[in-house]
Amino acid sequence: MTNNVNYIKNTQTFVKEFEKAMNPEYLSKAFTELNKVNLKKEKELSIIVQIRTAALLQWLNLLKILDDNIDPAFDVNKALSLKVQPKTNYGGVDYPSWVDPKSINDPNALADFKKASEENSKKIQNKNLQISFSRLNQRIPPLAKTFIRKNYTGLPNDQLELRSSMEKILKNQNRKDDFSKLLMPLPNR
Repeated sequence: MTNNVNYIKNTQTFVKEFEKAMNPEYLSKAFTELNKVNLKKEKELSIIVQIRTAALLQWLNLLKILDDNIDPAFDVNKALSLKVQPKTNYGGVDYPSWVDPKSINDPNALADFKKASEENSKKIQNKNLQISFSRLNQRIPPLAKTFIRKNYTGLPNDQLELRSSMEKILKNQNRKDDFSKLLMPLPNR
């Protein structure tokens, strides 16, 4: 047996790490490992079929993870206003983001400043996550399509496995429609 099984196991490990930490870097590591799967290195047909199915499920799972985490309303190109300002101007003073909170003497202004800082941090974190997911969404789908094109034929069994796996895992209709273009019509029985 080749390293293909290890690549799939590593992919699964990185996906679990992503789920724990919500760090897109783990998804990047996952698809890098999965992209190393090479069925031509396998000799036994039964092993080829098992690894091909396992790899397909992992590719589709990565797409589902992206779909679950990409905010469709988020515009990567839109600039976010990330200024930290208190809601109210106390004593004629605005408090910009570089102000040391210890220098704010008014408790109401300090509370507003801290709240605005927390909201700002969340916006920055979300923006960074969405940018990372957008970049991954540019890389993962083409690799998944390449895997499918290289490893799935027009034979009814291949198409049935592909079709049922897509139906089972992919929930985003746009993604389903896009990947359904890879399917060949099943012959009439």
